[in-house]
Amino acid sequence: MRFVPDHWIDETMGNALVGRRSKQEQGVESIWFTIYTLLACLSYAKIFLSTMRNFIIVFLLLFAIACSNKKTESTTEEVVVNEMPALRLERMTGEKIRVDSLSGKTILVFFSPDCDHCQREADDIYQHLSAFREYSIYFIAARDNKEITDFASTYHLNDQPNVIFARADLPEVLNVMGSMGTPTLFIYSKEKRLVKKFENETPVEEIIKFL
Repeated sequence: MRFVPDHWIDETMGNALVGRRSKQEQGVESIWFTIYTLLACLSYAKIFLSTMRNFIIVFLLLFAIACSNKKTESTTEEVVVNEMPALRLERMTGEKIRVDSLSGKTILVFFSPDCDHCQREADDIYQHLSAFREYSIYFIAARDNKEITDFASTYHLNDQPNVIFARADLPEVLNVMGSMGTPTLFIYSKEKRLVKKFENETPVEEIIKFL
């Protein structure tokens, strides 16, 4: 004898079965959602790691380039080129100097007091002294002091503030400078680099072009 009608039992069991399937489906959905979330996280992590790797590579490259440029600049700054000759001179005052220790823009004029080409060159320079105002002009001869001072006085160069007369020993001139005629003129920049060399008598207009 049943206390509950059969159709009640059937409906109750049906609802239970329906409820059981719903929980299973929810469980499956939860698993798939978890898997999807993990895959998404892994994908984002991969993208993040790839981005960070690229960033680190770029940073290291930029750092290496910066260090290389800094090293090059430092090396360039440390290298000092001195193209002025290591020639010893004695000024008319008795002061002894070396050409390669001179500072500023410099012109060396090697001459002989009795050389007519040298005489014309000296006179031409005197006539255009204003063009040489930024330079120290050293007239150098391998002669005695009297010949040199007489030459300076004759061509009105003895009292010019930027003109210096000096003597050098002929053997040392030949050893340091080599054999050369007179006049021979050298122009040096303030960085001690040779700008131009003129051999023999040269019109002063040509010399001025390189000042």
